[in-house]
Amino acid sequence: MTDHDRPSPDDDDDDLGEPIAELAALRVEPKRDLLTAVASSISRRNLAADLVELGSIAPVRVFISYLDTAMGALMGKQEDEEEGET
Repeated sequence: MTDHDRPSPDDDDDDLGEPIAELAALRVEPKRDLLTAVASSISRRNLAADLVELGSIAPVRVFISYLDTAMGALMGKQEDEEEGET
């Protein structure tokens, strides 16, 4: 297919003509609960992504919090010693 044969993305879909009758006979109606199934599938994927993110980031945040507390305790002792000298 050459560049000349390819349809442009700006072409309107209005001029496609009548649908082919044979293809119309092959049409299958979607299940009634298709939208519910798709929505629940998306929700499950979002939940899994959130749990993976929480599981990978939470330990790092806890470690940083402990490190901050330890550094604050060490720095607090040094400040208390400096205040006692004056």
